[in-house]
Amino acid sequence: MKQRPATQNVSVSPEGDSLLTTRRTFLAGGAAAAFGLALTGTSASAQTSKNIVADRSPDGIRTSVVPISRGNWIELYDGWRLMRDDEVKVGGAQLSGTNAPTSGIAVKRMPATILRAMSDAGLTGDLAVGDALTRVERDLWQHDWWYQASFDVPKGHRRYALVFDGITYRAELWVNGQRIAGTDELVGTYRRFEIDITKVVRPGEKNMMAVRVVPERRTPPLNVGQVVPTEGDPAGLDLGDTWADWINLAFHGEAKTLTSFLPDKSSGIVQKVWLAPSGSVTLRHPYVRSDLPLPRLNQADLTIHVNVSNTASTPVAGVLRARITRDGMGPIEVTAQVSLASGESREMKLSPQTHAALRVNDPELWWPYIWGKPTLHHLSLEFETSEGVSDQAECDFGIRMMTGHRDDTAMRPQYKDPSSFYLKINGRDYLIRGAGYTPELLLTHDYERARATLRYSKDMGINLIRWEGHFVDDGLLEMCDREGMPTMFGLMCCGSWERWGEWDQENHRVAQASVRDSLYRLRSHASIAIWGHASDGLPPPKVLAGYQASLEQASWQNAVIETASTASPDYWSGVHMNGPYSWRSPAFWFDPNNVNAKGSVLEEGNNEIIPILSTMEKFLPEDSRWPFNKVWAMHAGSAPGNNKLEGIHKVIAKRYGGADNLADFVGKAQLAQYESTRALFEAYGALDWRTHKVTIYWMLNTSWPSFFGQLFDHYFGAGGTYFGAKKGLRPVSAVFDSFAVGDRKQGKVTLANHSPELLQDTTVTARVYALDGTLLDSYNATVDSCTPASIHQVLSIPRPASKHPVFFVRLTATARNGHLLAENTYWCSSVDDVPDLVKREGDNALVAMQLRQTQWADFTALATMPQVTLQAKVSEVPANSQNNGMRNFRIVLRNPSKHIAFFVRAELHDGGGMEILPITYSDNYVTVYPGETVEIDAAFERDRYQGTTTLALVPALRPVV
Repeated sequence: MKQRPATQNVSVSPEGDSLLTTRRTFLAGGAAAAFGLALTGTSASAQTSKNIVADRSPDGIRTSVVPISRGNWIELYDGWRLMRDDEVKVGGAQLSGTNAPTSGIAVKRMPATILRAMSDAGLTGDLAVGDALTRVERDLWQHDWWYQASFDVPKGHRRYALVFDGITYRAELWVNGQRIAGTDELVGTYRRFEIDITKVVRPGEKNMMAVRVVPERRTPPLNVGQVVPTEGDPAGLDLGDTWADWINLAFHGEAKTLTSFLPDKSSGIVQKVWLAPSGSVTLRHPYVRSDLPLPRLNQADLTIHVNVSNTASTPVAGVLRARITRDGMGPIEVTAQVSLASGESREMKLSPQTHAALRVNDPELWWPYIWGKPTLHHLSLEFETSEGVSDQAECDFGIRMMTGHRDDTAMRPQYKDPSSFYLKINGRDYLIRGAGYTPELLLTHDYERARATLRYSKDMGINLIRWEGHFVDDGLLEMCDREGMPTMFGLMCCGSWERWGEWDQENHRVAQASVRDSLYRLRSHASIAIWGHASDGLPPPKVLAGYQASLEQASWQNAVIETASTASPDYWSGVHMNGPYSWRSPAFWFDPNNVNAKGSVLEEGNNEIIPILSTMEKFLPEDSRWPFNKVWAMHAGSAPGNNKLEGIHKVIAKRYGGADNLADFVGKAQLAQYESTRALFEAYGALDWRTHKVTIYWMLNTSWPSFFGQLFDHYFGAGGTYFGAKKGLRPVSAVFDSFAVGDRKQGKVTLANHSPELLQDTTVTARVYALDGTLLDSYNATVDSCTPASIHQVLSIPRPASKHPVFFVRLTATARNGHLLAENTYWCSSVDDVPDLVKREGDNALVAMQLRQTQWADFTALATMPQVTLQAKVSEVPANSQNNGMRNFRIVLRNPSKHIAFFVRAELHDGGGMEILPITYSDNYVTVYPGETVEIDAAFERDRYQGTTTLALVPALRPVV
C-alpha cells in the first residue's frame, strides 16, 4: 500500500474558469520572475533549436537529426557501436577497415559512457530504481572498449581532423585501417584532442574509425579533509573525476580505499566528436575580451583573440576577417593581414589600439539576470588565402567584466592577507547566493534536463552555479550565457587532482594541458565568473606556476581562486569550505559567534535531503520504502552518518516527535529542510555584507535519485529545501532571526532589499499567533527609504508567554500602495535551539558533515493543531504572448475557519495522479491564516502535458481537507 496523507482533489479542464475573490497573492516566482526574466519554454527552445533533438525514439533517445555544426565542423553522433575487448577477435586495423565487422552494442546516443550505452541498450534495467546499479557487472573498468563508427567526409578541403571534446581516460584512434594516435597521446579526462587525419581519409566516401578506450585504472584513495601537498613516491595515477561522497562508496566503488566510482569508472567518449574540414590554416578558440572604464559604463574596449595555425609545409599569407553583430546594432568589421611560417601557430589579437572600431561607445552590456538583460554579441571569423576561405570560427560573447577582489576584513588573521574574497560584475558588488551543480550520474547529455535545471535555478533566485569537476557538456553553460546566470568552474576535490606527491611526469603534463584546454573552452562564455585551481588544498609551486601560466596564455580576464581551502599555511584565497554539510537550525545561521557561517563560503548545506513523497515512490521499490534500509543507503552519500541518514532522523525525532511511516517521515523532513535552508540564504541577505559575501549551497541538484544534498531532486520534484531557498532568496524579504542573538529573549526583524529598485515607505508588520490561530501580538514599523542592496533592522519581538510551547511569527512587507512585497511564516518554540559551534578547520572535515546540536527546540505541539478544511480552486490562465509555450494555472486556497492551515503543499497532477514535472510554483508549503486566501501560480511547458489537470493538497503534519 502507498502511504499518503489525506489530499483534496479538484478537477479542472484545460479551459479553466475565472476567479473573482479577495485574496493574498504571492509574487510569481523568485528574483527571475520578479524582474520579468523567467526562463520560458518558448525563448529557451528557440535559442537552443540547433542543439535540441529533432527525432526521438519512444524512449526519448536521439535517433537522427540534421548534423549539428560548429562553423564548418560536423558532429559525428550516429551509427556508433560499442564492443568489449574480450568479445572482439580482431584489432583496430580490422575494426576500422573496409570490411570492418560490426558487433556489440548499438549506441543509441552519443556521447555516451560505457554504462550509458549499456543502459540505453536495455542491458541493465532502470539503474535509477532500487538496487539495480549494484547488480551491474563490477569490473567493466578492467576491460578496454572499442567505439566504432562510419562517417562521411565532404570533398573540397585541404585538411581534415577529428576533434574529441572529451574521452575518459585513454584512447587509441584508428581510421581506415591506420593507427593515427595512441594512448600516450590521447590521455586525460579534461583534454580536448584534435587529430589530423588528412592522409588517411577518403573524401566523398564512407570512412571508418575505431576508438579503443582504456578506462581509468590508477584510481587513488579518497582524500578525507583538506589537503596539504607532501612529497611522495611518484608512481603516477589517473587524473579522473571522483564522485567523492556524492554516492555511497559502500555500494559504488571500493570501501577499503574510500574510493567512489561506477562499474565503468565513468569512462568512454564522454563529450562530442567532430569532423573538422578546413584549408591549410585553421582558426581555434575564438574569444572577445571586454574592458570597461569602470565605474563608467559608457565605453567598452573589445579585443578579439583567436589561435591561428598553418598546417602546411610552406608559408601562407592571408587575411583574417572579424565581424561582431547583435540584433539592433550595425556590424563591427575589422581585418588583419597575417603571414605564417610553415607549421607556425600563434594567438592573434585585434584590439582598439590597432583597430579603432573595436572601441564601442554606449555598449549594451551583459548583466546577470537578477540585475538586467544578458545581452549577447556574436563574433564571426574567417581566414582567407589566395585559394579562398581556409577556415571559419565563431562564438557568442558578452560585454562585461567579472573581477575578483579582497575586502578589508580580517576573517583569517593567521594569513598574510586575512581578507575575504568577493566578486564584482561590471563594477558592482555581487552578493553570491549560489549552488553546486552535478551532471547526471552516467554523464548523459540532456538539453531538456539542462533547461529545466536552469529554469528551476532562476525560479528560486540562485544567482551563481558552481561546477566542481565533471565538465561534461556545454549545454547548460551555453544556456547560462543566454539567460544571465554567472558560473564558476574548478578542478575536482578529494582524489587524484590533489595527490600531487604521487604525480609522475605524465600526470604533470596532462594536468597542465587539461587546465589549458579547460580555460580555452570556457573563456569565451559570457557567464564565466570564476575559475578555481584547486578545491581542498593549494597546489605546490611547480603545479600552481603552470596553472597560472595557462591563465596568461588563455588571456583569462575573470576572477581566479587558487584554492578553496584554508589548509595551506602559506596562502589563503579569501574563501573557505568549513561547512556545515549537515542540517543546522535557523539559529545557527544567525548566531553572531558562528565563524563557519561567515565570510565567503564555497560549500555549505546539508548532505542528507529527503525528496518529496512521489519521488521516493519512484525510486524505492514498494517493499523497501519503510523504514530506512539497505536500498535507502545505496542512494545516500558516503560520509559517516550521512550514509545512514542519521542527521535527518535525529532532527525529526528531536524536533517533531519522530515518524511512524514514510509519509509522516517525508512530511516532517520537508518542514526541517525548509526552515534550515531558508535561514541559510536569509542570513546571507539580511546580515552584514562585510561578513557575508558568498554562500554556495551544496548542492543544487543530484546526479541520480538520491538523498545527497540537493535543492530539487532528480525527477525535478521540489520539496522543502527548494521552497525554503526560494523564500530566502526573494529579492525583497522580511527576515526573522529566530531569537538567535544575546539572551534569546528578543527576536530581530530585518527588511532586506536585493532588488534593483528603491523602496519607499515600506511597512513591515510582525504578527505572533498561537497554535489555535489566536493573534497574540502585532508590531509594525515603516522604512522611509530602502535602497538596492541594503538592509534595515526594523523590529524587535519579545517572546510570548511560556504557556505557548509553539507559536508562529508572521512577517509581511507592504509597499506604500498596499502591494505585498514579501511574506514569511516562522514556527518558533519556547525551548531554544542552541547550535554547537565547534570550529571546523584544516582536516577536520567530518565534523562539518555530522549534525551537532547542544539543545533542541520542541515542535511536537504542532501535531495538536486543529484540523482545517480549505476551500480550493484551480483554473487555467489563457495563453498569451507572454506565456506562449507554457500552461499557466492559478491555484486559490481559502481558509474559512478560525484556525491556521499550516505548511500545505499544492501539486498539479496529470490524469494518472502524478505531479506534472518539471513545474514551477510561485510559492508552496504555504500557511493559510484564518479567513484569508492564498493564491499560487503554477506553470509547466505545454508539450509536457496537455490533458485535464488535478489539484492535490498534501499537508506536512496532519490532514488538511
